[in-house]
Amino acid sequence: VCFHGEPRPHNCNVEWVDRCWAGGGTAAELTALCNVHHDKIEANVRSSMARGFPSLDFAEAHDGQAVIVGGGPSLAATLGEIRWRASLGQTIFACNGAGPFLLDNGITPDHVVILDARPENELFVTPGAHHFLASHCDPSLFEAAPRATIYHANTAGVSEGLGNGQHILMSTGSTVGLVAIGIAHVLGFRTFHLHGMDSSLTAEHHAYPQPINDADTVLECVVAGETFRAAPWMLLQVQQFQSLAALLADEGCIITVAGEGLLPHVAREMGRIYQEAA
Repeated sequence: VCFHGEPRPHNCNVEWVDRCWAGGGTAAELTALCNVHHDKIEANVRSSMARGFPSLDFAEAHDGQAVIVGGGPSLAATLGEIRWRASLGQTIFACNGAGPFLLDNGITPDHVVILDARPENELFVTPGAHHFLASHCDPSLFEAAPRATIYHANTAGVSEGLGNGQHILMSTGSTVGLVAIGIAHVLGFRTFHLHGMDSSLTAEHHAYPQPINDADTVLECVVAGETFRAAPWMLLQVQQFQSLAALLADEGCIITVAGEGLLPHVAREMGRIYQEAA
């Protein structure tokens, strides 16, 4: 961008322009890359499809409420609300390690959603819960979770493994939390309560130890005057959440976001902007 005369960048009164112009700030250009080789993804899909597990299918919309539980640092502070929602009969979808964490705290999730294809994710299998396993998950997960439904993520290698036929490809985002929202929507839910989806760090990256994320790169980001520390995948999740939430809101869905962190902060800003526009 070339500025000739007025206005100059510092006249814009836009936060990101000021930071980039002053130096040290930049826009996030993020791309989601699979952490498992394409050939392994394809092989896992073929293996899972041969096991005879049921596949995710569409259900009619209903008035049930889905509680999507991620593992962000604020999760521990909202356990009471999750426990209350479970007592009301709302359906608990735990993502990855949030499943065992909820179980350790006296809450048995109805479903555990797992997306990652690495064999280490077998640790996320939660006794007593039904599991939604991505078709590209490692075979060890299907052996550890006898009560499971297969779903398909829209990622490289999955279509090749599926071959011909009609399949639902989940395209709601690159993280398990966003995929869990998509699964709940396919199952007919139109109200979603998000917990532990901070998309940022405090002293820890999760509410519980999760060594698989200990080596994540940490970036600093600024949104509406607040500064956050986050891994790149967390920033991408926030970007994708904004698009997904807008689509769901246009459809008449209700989304609440509990806790603290980058994604709840962005969600509140989105709500404020929508209210002002209204």
